[in-house]
Amino acid sequence: MTPLANPGLDHLVLLAHTLEQGLDWCEQHLGLRPSAGGEHPLMGTHNRLLRIDSAGFPGAYFEVIAIQPGAPMARSAGCKRWYDLDSLALQAQLRAHGPQLGHWVARVPDAGAAVQALSQLDIDPGALLQASRMTPRGLLQWQITVRDDGV
Repeated sequence: MTPLANPGLDHLVLLAHTLEQGLDWCEQHLGLRPSAGGEHPLMGTHNRLLRIDSAGFPGAYFEVIAIQPGAPMARSAGCKRWYDLDSLALQAQLRAHGPQLGHWVARVPDAGAAVQALSQLDIDPGALLQASRMTPRGLLQWQITVRDDGV
C-alpha cells in the first residue's frame, strides 16, 4: 500500500470573516447552527463543527472557522494561518460577500509518509504540524500540513 492509499474526507471548511457570520450562514443555508468546536492556539483561530458523516464518509464534519479576535498565533513568525486566512484579499472578500466554502481536508493513515510521497511528486504540502484544541473531554490533538504562506 502506498502512503497516499486510502485517503478519506476528514472535513469541509467554511471560511468566515467572523465566527458569528459563519454560524449565521449555516443557520440561513443549512437550517442548523453548529455548536461544538473551540479555539486553536497554534493558529489564533476558532471554529464550530457540524457532523456530516455517512457510511461513505465516516467521521466527516463541516467546519466553520475564523480568525479569533485578539488571540495570538503561536505559530512561528513569518508563517501565516491555515486556509490562507491572513490574506487581506480573502478577508475583504469574506467581509463583502460573506462566508465561503474554502477548503477540504483529507485524512490519511500516515501523515508523515503522505508528506514524503507528495514531496516526491513535487507537491509542497507544507510542514507537518502538531495542532490541538481543548474539548469537554480533554485535549484533542492531530497533525496537519500547512505551508508557510498559509495556502
